[in-house]
Amino acid sequence: MVEECLVPYEASEKWMMLKLKFFEVNETSDYTTYQTKILLDEDMELQVDEIELCRFLLKAGARLRQDYQDIRDFDTEHNTVNRIHVQYAGISVTTISPEITAYFGRELLGYHNTNPYDIGFAMNCIQQTVISRSVIMQYLHIRQNVKLEEKLSNKQIHTYLVMILEEIKAGKLAGNSGERLGRRVIVE
Repeated sequence: MVEECLVPYEASEKWMMLKLKFFEVNETSDYTTYQTKILLDEDMELQVDEIELCRFLLKAGARLRQDYQDIRDFDTEHNTVNRIHVQYAGISVTTISPEITAYFGRELLGYHNTNPYDIGFAMNCIQQTVISRSVIMQYLHIRQNVKLEEKLSNKQIHTYLVMILEEIKAGKLAGNSGERLGRRVIVE
């Protein structure tokens, strides 16, 4: 797309999906172009010629927001743009939004965690580059014992990332390192 596209909407108090719909293909000797249309739809199922850009449920009198407070806020049910289900291009398979992984990385580093797996993954995330699904699955395997062959949805990945942050915040064990993240008191 070359220019901004405004999509009018009103609070319907129903889930709405912003979609990109692809139409006919125009091929020339130099390039291939696809005619597309951006549409707002109550149908939460994607057709083969559609991709999701975001979804939301807007209450009457409310404002649609996309200023997230933390990674959990990406899944706020009302009045928030939800990008969790959006399939980002990845290596061989789609992956989760780099915006979500960047929030995860910043939050995780904010807890001053010393687990090397967490630090390495968080550093990759805060670069706001696309993190491949296989790297995310390796991290979830290490931190949550998720089977590598499991086919997790973006929603499930988001849930695991939230769980990891909650465990770290609560001072529970940091993955397989055996290291406790909470404060220690030594009494002599």
